[in-house]
Amino acid sequence: MDHDNDSGLLFANLVDFDQLFGHRNDVPGFYRALQEFDQALPTLIDALREDDLLFITADHGNDPTTSSTDHARECVPLLAVGRAVQPSRAGRRRTFSDLGATIAEWLGSPFRGRGESFLSAMTAGKQPVSATKAKTASKRPAIGEHQIVALRERALAVMDRAYAPYSKFKVGAALLARDGSIHEGCNVENAAYPVGICAERGALATAVAHCARKFDAIVIATEAEEPTPPCGMCRQMLESFPPTCSSSVSRDPAAKPVVARRPAAQSLHDGRILSSGR
Repeated sequence: MDHDNDSGLLFANLVDFDQLFGHRNDVPGFYRALQEFDQALPTLIDALREDDLLFITADHGNDPTTSSTDHARECVPLLAVGRAVQPSRAGRRRTFSDLGATIAEWLGSPFRGRGESFLSAMTAGKQPVSATKAKTASKRPAIGEHQIVALRERALAVMDRAYAPYSKFKVGAALLARDGSIHEGCNVENAAYPVGICAERGALATAVAHCARKFDAIVIATEAEEPTPPCGMCRQMLESFPPTCSSSVSRDPAAKPVVARRPAAQSLHDGRILSSGR
């Protein structure tokens, strides 16, 4: 485990407990695996930073002592470790979604799904990681209008170079890296439709190939008359490297760019990273 990223979610599935021991009713193997995990746990805990949370849980029961090789029906454990965690009991939760809601709140996401966060009960008022990151982000210089205009021009220019013989729908994207460099991408289609690549992912791939990992803004251009949000795959990719500012554009030179000055990871979900027509 390293700390190259400022924040995020690291998910590890210890599948041997399920696949090799639980379903095989291998009690000795399950026991040895628990011992091995217990021995590794102190090292993992020591690596936690001040704003890290570690949850240990399971998504279903898998008692190796039952006669069946299927998933068992017992309640699953839920242990939380971190410097912000206060001794407390989460109680028997109504749904496993509560854990997802708790993690989302700690990471600063408004998403709660069907769950109810128990973060305040376990942290005794400690600020989520998002609050700390927000203070850091607020010290960064605001994205200037001249930068948005430059991105707009680059996005429109690269849109004209798109290869879209099947959909006839050209898209261009310009991504502003934290170091000031701009990386472009356009959609490239293929007769096998899923093989093609969108402009947003193309721009991100180019940026990553040039060692960029942090981004401040993205502008997306299309030929549509109405704003068109990115596809699901592009949203997922941009979630991993979320720009802090997004903009819709128009070919009309007199039109001012419409800027969403909030984290793009949030903008993606409600369509605020958009594009407008000629």
